[in-house]
Amino acid sequence: MRHRTWPLAALGLAALATTAAADQLRSDAREAALTLEGYQVTARLVDGTAHLRVRYDVVNGSRVADRARLQLELPTGAVVVGLRQRVAGGWVPGRLLAATVAQARYDAYLDTPFVAARGAAHLSGGGAFHDLAISFVPAHGRVGVEYEVVVPACYAGGHWLVSFPKLAPDPTVVAVGGARASVARAGALLGAPLAEACAAYWPQAPGADDHVLVWAAAEIVGATGVVTSLAVAGATVTAIDVAVAPTLAARPRRPAVVFVVDASRSQGDAGVARQLAIVRGYLHFQPDARVEVVVVRRQAVRLFGDLVPAAAALGRLATLPTASLAVGNGSHLDRGLALAATVLAAAPGPRRLIAFTDDRLRPGLTDDQLRAALTALPADAIAHVVLPGAGPAAIARDLEHHLVAAIAPWGGIVAAVGAAGDPAPLVELVRPVRIEQLAIGARALADELREGRGLRTIDVEGAAPVTGWIWGRRWAAIPSATLVARVRAARLALALGTAVDEPVEQALGALAGAVTRFASLVADRPGWTPGGLPDDGLGWRGGGSSSSMCGIPMNLSGYGTLGHGSGTGTGLGGPPDLAPLLAARVAGCAAGLEASPWRLELAVATTGVEVVDVTAAATGVDDATARGRFEVCAVEAGWDLDLDRSFAPFARTYPLSYAR
Repeated sequence: MRHRTWPLAALGLAALATTAAADQLRSDAREAALTLEGYQVTARLVDGTAHLRVRYDVVNGSRVADRARLQLELPTGAVVVGLRQRVAGGWVPGRLLAATVAQARYDAYLDTPFVAARGAAHLSGGGAFHDLAISFVPAHGRVGVEYEVVVPACYAGGHWLVSFPKLAPDPTVVAVGGARASVARAGALLGAPLAEACAAYWPQAPGADDHVLVWAAAEIVGATGVVTSLAVAGATVTAIDVAVAPTLAARPRRPAVVFVVDASRSQGDAGVARQLAIVRGYLHFQPDARVEVVVVRRQAVRLFGDLVPAAAALGRLATLPTASLAVGNGSHLDRGLALAATVLAAAPGPRRLIAFTDDRLRPGLTDDQLRAALTALPADAIAHVVLPGAGPAAIARDLEHHLVAAIAPWGGIVAAVGAAGDPAPLVELVRPVRIEQLAIGARALADELREGRGLRTIDVEGAAPVTGWIWGRRWAAIPSATLVARVRAARLALALGTAVDEPVEQALGALAGAVTRFASLVADRPGWTPGGLPDDGLGWRGGGSSSSMCGIPMNLSGYGTLGHGSGTGTGLGGPPDLAPLLAARVAGCAAGLEASPWRLELAVATTGVEVVDVTAAATGVDDATARGRFEVCAVEAGWDLDLDRSFAPFARTYPLSYAR
């Protein structure tokens, strides 16, 4: 008689067979007619692992007592941690003993004179191979068996899931606090095919007829992370568990939001339009916002003069005169930041600052100056810097951008952002949706974990903090060294098939209380005198063997998990000569000066066709007032330049000299 067990998908390295391997039940001495009855599975979820108790009766319908053997074909990752048998109306718990000691105890029940109607149950093996032997099944009687398996579950879509094949006969399955579902129904719950949603956990897709146990991950709020390091047998084994709730953080209620729009010439009309598209996308997810827009060229000006409701702000932006957002020379981001910070400092409630820039700033503007411009911004505000792009709606975080340091105290991000099409990705500017750059020490674990996703792994390179980024703030997993956490970590290390030396594996098994190749479970009373099968007068002799049915354990299986840039052109030749464009204007500025000789040093900084800074210093003019007027007139002449496309490839400061 063959009995299907419950091959369950173990996290990370479990082999989930689409065609279930079967527990094989057979007589181990007298070829009695043995069957299984009352098959039931009870499952509980504990800290992201499924604890399954499997119970059935081995029934002997023959006139002779017999021994029974079941080969349990469990998937890699199923860790057996308990056994008991029911004889004479009572349950006898199993003891975890060294494998050789457990085998010797069980062997004592074989081929020895009959003592009483009692025997031992012996569960041995490890990895993907386990063998259950029962030394005494009475004639026309039964022996109850129950064993416990711990299997890490898949975390996806805010749920914990365990998959197991369709069984024959179909057992009674009770998922305490959860529910049983088909593969299709589980996929519908997650909004994605189950194989896709759990791809990071299950190397093989579940079969269409498989069943799934599902629990809602109600215990996960925000981002949770637990790290447990075990110092065993001279090695350090670290279990890492990270999970992100279906909603990492709620959006703020009625926030004050100031958008700093870059209306510099380098943005052009198309760039301004992209910024407004991002503003619309942002307000799509924050319709209760109170909004102001600060427009930055050479100066920073408020567009509305007040914080207005989001709907009203969108209406005004759609009907503004063209001149209100016309591009001009100057990229004085610092002035825009300072004005926005002042507005937000006077606003009640949550505060958000979103500054747009193409990062083509005047050379004299330092990151320290930008940070200083935000001095008035309250510490509880969030500041983002957005580099608008022409692509579809997407957010590409840049952790290495030079502006990261400027906004670091306010916990926001610097990101290249597109806004075309579905605005869904823009929600990340409203609230965080992922942990990024997850690492243990300096070693990367994952580029990101999005909402409803998790990571579970074992590290054997030494203990180190597990950290990541949520927006612009550092996130860290919590270390735990409780006994419960240590046992769980040891079981996970065994479940994930962690490659360790034998002494480490043995120590992990002992801490986990698990069946391994070094330890087995024996269910009998320590005070019992071992005895074999009775002589039923049918010519049977004790015989039998304690060897496994297949001899060689199954092999373990496993498996490994809008940009912004700049460059320089080639073959462009030198930059155009800027001096002739200002000669007439400078001469006009000097018209009112005395006839004595003078000299003017003018520096004009450009990024392509845009003028971003102008400075002037005159000599030879003794009258301070006249000299000041001359310098101001020359600076304004520089700012009034309208450069053609020949200047576009060059970002430089032009030193200019004029004299009389």
